Amino acid sequence: MAHLPVTLSVITEERRTTMSMRVDLRDGRCRTCGSALDIVDCTDIALSCECSECGDSYDVETDAFGDGCMNYLPAMMAAKIQEGDDP
Repeated sequence: MAHLPVTLSVITEERRTTMSMRVDLRDGRCRTCGSALDIVDCTDIALSCECSECGDSYDVETDAFGDGCMNYLPAMMAAKIQEGDDP
């Protein structure tokens, strides 16, 4: 998983609970502790991830989980659109 110098917008707790997606453990894990990751925000170039255990958070490229940008990015973009955010 590549680290990006991009900082996504500040995530509120309400948004985190309504718009988050758990990364399949076969696709990726927290680089700090190896636990499950939740994707809590996205842009067209980055996914903002947060560890469910240690709370570490960081941005990764949209194809960081080996899905060819076909699973995680479209689902998160759709959630943003449903909330009324710009994708």
